[in-house]
Formats: sequence, structure tokens, C-alpha cells
Amino acid sequence: MISRTPLVEKSDVGVGAVLLQDSEDGVFHPVAYISQKFKGHQRPYNTVEKELLALIMALEKWDVYFEHNTPLIVYSDRLGT
Repeated sequence: MISRTPLVEKSDVGVGAVLLQDSEDGVFHPVAYISQKFKGHQRPYNTVEKELLALIMALEKWDVYFEHNTPLIVYSDRLGT
């Protein structure tokens, strides 16, 4: 079964995400990108809120690519802190 997972990231000006798909050799490859500049009310968000904003954006955009009955692994450098 092909597995897909989002990688989310934030910067000072916006958020972005990469849709990754695994291959037979176990390496994830990028298959889609998305980014969005912060709106005025989003600029004061803390780091975790900005990363979550990126995750929500990715889930809304790529919902059809994820299996809804299996756990979703999300890659980020901030969500665990």
C-alpha cells in the first residue's frame, strides 16, 4: 500500500507543507507543495499555532490522499515541543 504523509513548516512570513509519498525503497518523495502567507491576525500566533495552521492547510488541501481509517504520521520540527 502506498503511504502518504505531510511535512509541515512555518517561517516568519507564512506556512508551507510538502506531501510525501513512500516508495518501494522506503524513501519518501515529494509529490505536491503548498504555501500561504500569514494573514494579519495570524502573525502573532506562537510557533506551535503556526505549525498547526500549516497542518490544517495541508489536511484540507490533500484530504483525499490520506487513508481515513489509519493513523496519520505528520513530520514537523515543532509539533512535539
